[in-house]
Amino acid sequence: MKAQDPAAWAWDEIGPEGLRFYGKMSASISHEVKNVLAIINENAGLLNDLVMMAERGVAVEPQRLVGIAGIIGKQVRRADLIAKNLNRFAHSADHLQGDVDLAEWVELALALADRFAGSRGVRLEFDPAPTTPPVKTSPFFLLNLIWLGLDLAMELAGPDKTVLLQIEVAGERLGLVYGHLSPWADNGWDFVTDSRVRPLALLLGAHPWQDGKSGRFGFDLPRER
Repeated sequence: MKAQDPAAWAWDEIGPEGLRFYGKMSASISHEVKNVLAIINENAGLLNDLVMMAERGVAVEPQRLVGIAGIIGKQVRRADLIAKNLNRFAHSADHLQGDVDLAEWVELALALADRFAGSRGVRLEFDPAPTTPPVKTSPFFLLNLIWLGLDLAMELAGPDKTVLLQIEVAGERLGLVYGHLSPWADNGWDFVTDSRVRPLALLLGAHPWQDGKSGRFGFDLPRER
């Protein structure tokens, strides 16, 4: 049995981590949806109050109605984006392996991580390569690995609380770099040997690396598996 066979390799390690990731993201998305619904419900209540005032003959400024309608419309668009991200996230598990645009999946991972970044006061930035060739990999587990990097990077964000992600193209491999972090050394933290990162990296054929002195870490992927 090959150690990197996706159908058989170390599912007892990969599976639970994938389920935790799926549950964490699903819970976060549902929380965002509830926030949207709460704002829409609040403004629907205000709209109803204005209608009742108008029925009693009280003059209602049209601009107030326009403002409420604008808020509701904004939240509907926000809910639509959340639903689209949820749909893409759910479908990432459809196939164990396929051609992936790394930049697109980094953008999805950033969208999924946005609420967590906000709660930590961290700003996430992305600087993609001008052109990114496709990589043959597992979409869901790639998202999981990108998220683990983000989770760790947010803990290491520098004084300006910014995490910068960059894609690097080098021959037959693509790299994702987490940078703009506070330098670290000999503090017990190690992205390369992290118990959650290692099995995912092996499954994906990814090579994790880190440079504590420059405040950067990341992983690279083979374009073909």
